[in-house]
Amino acid sequence: MSFYKYSIGVILLFLVVISCSERKKGLVKNTQFLDQIDLQELSGSKKKDLLNCLFNDAMDSENSDSSRAYLLELASRFDEEGESRSVKILNRVRAFSKEESDSLTLAKTFESLGNYYESKMQFDSTYFFYQQSGKWYTALNDSIKIAEMSLAKASILYDFGFYTDSEVEAIRALRYASNNQSPMMVYESYQLLGLVLCELNSFEESISYYQLTQNELQKLNAEGRFDSSNLVLAYGALYNNFGGAYEVHKEFEKAIQYYQKGLDVAGIDSNNPAIYSALLNNISFTRMQINDTAGVLDDLKKAESIRLKNGTPQEVITSKLTIGEYYFNKDQIGTGLQYIYDAYDLAISIKSDYEQKEALKFLVEHDVINKSKFTREYVRILEKIQAKERSSRNKFARIAYETEEMINKNERLAERNRKIIFLALVSVGFLMFLLVLLRLSSRNKRLIMEQKQQAANQQIYQLIIDQQQKTQEAKMGERTRIAKELHDGIVNRIFTTRFNLMQLESEDVQRKDLLVQELVKAEEDVRTISHKLSDRQFLEDTTFEEVVKKLIEMQQNSFGTKFELSVDRGIVWGALSTEVKMHLYRILQEVLQNVNKYSKAKQCTIYILKSDDKTILRISDDGVGFDMQKIKRGLGFKNLSERIAEIGGELILDAAVGKGVTLEIIF
Repeated sequence: MSFYKYSIGVILLFLVVISCSERKKGLVKNTQFLDQIDLQELSGSKKKDLLNCLFNDAMDSENSDSSRAYLLELASRFDEEGESRSVKILNRVRAFSKEESDSLTLAKTFESLGNYYESKMQFDSTYFFYQQSGKWYTALNDSIKIAEMSLAKASILYDFGFYTDSEVEAIRALRYASNNQSPMMVYESYQLLGLVLCELNSFEESISYYQLTQNELQKLNAEGRFDSSNLVLAYGALYNNFGGAYEVHKEFEKAIQYYQKGLDVAGIDSNNPAIYSALLNNISFTRMQINDTAGVLDDLKKAESIRLKNGTPQEVITSKLTIGEYYFNKDQIGTGLQYIYDAYDLAISIKSDYEQKEALKFLVEHDVINKSKFTREYVRILEKIQAKERSSRNKFARIAYETEEMINKNERLAERNRKIIFLALVSVGFLMFLLVLLRLSSRNKRLIMEQKQQAANQQIYQLIIDQQQKTQEAKMGERTRIAKELHDGIVNRIFTTRFNLMQLESEDVQRKDLLVQELVKAEEDVRTISHKLSDRQFLEDTTFEEVVKKLIEMQQNSFGTKFELSVDRGIVWGALSTEVKMHLYRILQEVLQNVNKYSKAKQCTIYILKSDDKTILRISDDGVGFDMQKIKRGLGFKNLSERIAEIGGELILDAAVGKGVTLEIIF
């Protein structure tokens, strides 16, 4: 059978060589033909000749659907053989695809270029081509491929420490993968999000995504998506990630439990030494944090031994740093420094700035003799790393920008139209905003003017009230004085005259009695006039009801409140003393002043009612009201209460926010 395959290979090689020499097109431009060639069966020189022939033929190929498909497959075979010329083939496919506007092949070509540069660890180029590929897959609405490209970019961003950007891409990948029921992609997205959120110190969310990862892993295993080797790797990595999250959160006991779960996975040591050594190193480091060091050194050296045989230089450096830290904790500074020096030398040899920085941290702290030298070196390396990070971030940002710039004319036109519409809307919105501002400004000015006018009106009103009060007080004083003069002066003189007249002897008794009666009548008239002056000292020639009516008519405010007065006809005003009337008048003045200042009422009604032997003054408005629990008992309220107490009255107040105020005085 092997002889048969070898014979086929030799015949195909002969045909290819003949085709190359004669420049016959078409023979090697069939993917089925490539499937029949087993390059592993060919010797070095024959393989080289065949690859050269295939490459030269590819460079001379014409542009067609079949040739583009063939060239993609050929580039993949070259990549498998470690042939860098695969890039030239892919660039030819890219040029052909652009000529024919073949979006699908163009997307696949960019993806293949990304894969190539990722294998070469040229991650800026990798990111650029994955970005390009994702753009074309988005145009094709291929959700699975969009998710793959987003996840690939998220992984690169995570490796470079751009965790927030990585989270955005991972969430995008998860959204597309979930919508298209791609469980493997969902699983990988969950795991990456757990790592990213752990780095962002979002512990609870990180653990939540690891739990989702575990659920997806169980589902995939039940569906038979993993072989035994990959399943061991998946569980080992998951438990290692769980442990790492708890370690970062300082929950060391939990971290140790998960690291141990990873170590307990059957076959982890033989199937995946890298994960096994990582678990050993991590559990040992975590146990050191809680001073549980029994057997830790053996595990650390075991992990180091595995990494020296099969691990990367970075893994070896990590082991040496951890062992060095172990010795420092045991106060064996010399031994610890030796491990750190070994790690530092290895980091320098592989030109790893990050590993140098980690080693220098220990050297700065523990190497007392060379502390200043290592401090300067640490600062230099740190600045170098920061500069690289800035450069990388700028590069990735530039790649994203350049990718977005690569759009066709129709997209540019659509974008321009959207911008025009947007600018128009913004302009209209801005103009409307200005109009609103102007209107608000005008309204504010009007309100300020109204407030000033109201304040002026209140001041004028207060002046009028004060003047009226002074006038009334003057009149009251003068009337009281006249009444007193009449009562105490003239009445007494008449009485004395009458009394003396009665004592006189007169022959004309009838006439004397007549004169005495006239004096009695004059005395009563003067006394009546005196009492009337005292009773009507409110306003001359007016009743108390008329005084109140005039007070109500004078009320006005900026709210346009309508005042109405209703007086019970059954009230006998003469039965009320002048003092009571005066207090009622002042109470009414105080309450109406508050209505004008604060109520904003449309209607205010004043009732003076008679109920049995009680008189009721009720003032009610439909204004803004107030909260009775929050009312401030100021000077006005104090004066009001004192006047009510003077007339032996009772105050009932009913008010609520938005429901007006009703004040009732019963006396």
